[in-house]
Amino acid sequence: MRRLSISIAFLSFFIIFSSFSDGRKVVNDPSDQKFSYDDAFPFLMYSYAATCQPTDIKTWGCYWCKNAKTPLVKPIAFLSGENSDVFGFVGVTPTYAFFAYRGSANVWNWVDNFLAWPYVPFHDEIPNAWVHDGFFRDYLSIRQQVLDASDILRKNYPNLPIITTGHSLGGALAVFTAADLRISNKTSQPINIWSFGCPRVGNKGFADYLNSNFVHRRSVNQRDLVPHLPMKSIGYLHDNTEYWFPTNGTSWVKCPQTEQPDCSDSVWDYHIWDHLKYLGVDINPGFNYNCM
Repeated sequence: MRRLSISIAFLSFFIIFSSFSDGRKVVNDPSDQKFSYDDAFPFLMYSYAATCQPTDIKTWGCYWCKNAKTPLVKPIAFLSGENSDVFGFVGVTPTYAFFAYRGSANVWNWVDNFLAWPYVPFHDEIPNAWVHDGFFRDYLSIRQQVLDASDILRKNYPNLPIITTGHSLGGALAVFTAADLRISNKTSQPINIWSFGCPRVGNKGFADYLNSNFVHRRSVNQRDLVPHLPMKSIGYLHDNTEYWFPTNGTSWVKCPQTEQPDCSDSVWDYHIWDHLKYLGVDINPGFNYNCM
């Protein structure tokens, strides 16, 4: 525990140092971009559901699947990577299809590893876009499964818009999924991103690409540490738009500037526990129901 406390203190120093830079203006903040608790809630439940057993997800009988505010879902594919933390599923509802990804099973180990990975280029068509090597490796381990699932969606559900969603590491995978589907021309349907506690995924070039092509509703809960990693001081930058929940899981502030200094970037006393309770819903009770 002492080693973890030192790690948090060390990371906090660099995060605070890097937070003094001015927020960059929004590249794309559509006037019709809407956010509500009721709209966000099902996507958090899909992300939490991805921590459960595939057999329970398949019947839509898992602990998080059965929430009364979550619509009935038909799971059509599962996505499993080489790393046991990399898991997701693809589902359809009457109004949209989605890719949902779990967060890391061991947040402490994941945080400790943030500084161990270099930048790598994302795609030849975006030469100035660089991304976190570890996150990208995780995505590449399921990429073919993602593309195969998108083919099923295109064939059987051609008129459904696509949502990618995830919590924690799952948020990074949701971002890569959206970017890959768009740049690979795998769908002509709109693609939107909903993430919860997503880390920074790449540099300004990658953030600019995301801002120009997607609506990303990026929730940050109170003093959650993870969205502040990897640090801005080593070149990472979030895309827009942040929705910060500064005091509880139901009231938020829309932050229309990139890395807006008076939103979650104003925080200096980070709590990893805020990473585990988005929209007021603690993920820990799911552990008693094989969701971990």
